[in-house]
Amino acid sequence: MSFNVGRTSIGGNAGTYNAGVTGLGGPFVMPQDGVLQSASVYISSASGSTFFLGVYDNTGGGASPGNLLATSASAIDSTTGFVTLPMLTNPTILNGVSFNVAVLAPTVTINGVFANTGEAFYFDSGGDSVLPAIYPGGTTFAAVGISIYATFNPPSSATGPFVNVWLPRG
Repeated sequence: MSFNVGRTSIGGNAGTYNAGVTGLGGPFVMPQDGVLQSASVYISSASGSTFFLGVYDNTGGGASPGNLLATSASAIDSTTGFVTLPMLTNPTILNGVSFNVAVLAPTVTINGVFANTGEAFYFDSGGDSVLPAIYPGGTTFAAVGISIYATFNPPSSATGPFVNVWLPRG
């Protein structure tokens, strides 16, 4: 059964994800091992802009975002509510490991919501057309808590238990 990690609640304060700026929510801590499936961000009003979602590890200096683990294909911001995009790769993130969920609208600002409590919000200086392979650093707002999360499946087990079935030959 899949599970979500991040801020799944809808914040009460309107905000924007500026064009060309990679914004990240988190860090979020894995409650169990999981295989990344998708990421979701809350869109408060559709602007028709193209955007990406992705997931970064938390290996940057001072426990900040580091390496891009996975990204989505681009999507068009055409609806309100949580918009979920599948990841192009499905890395496993282990129990207790921290990660950040990223949103990027390369050319047009998109509208989201903030809770003004909880997780930090990181954003870089801008000019991004794709999610950077290594988070370039930038500004951190403490306790912003954007409405963004990732969805995982538990890893499959190849260790059993197994059942052998022997069928008689006819």
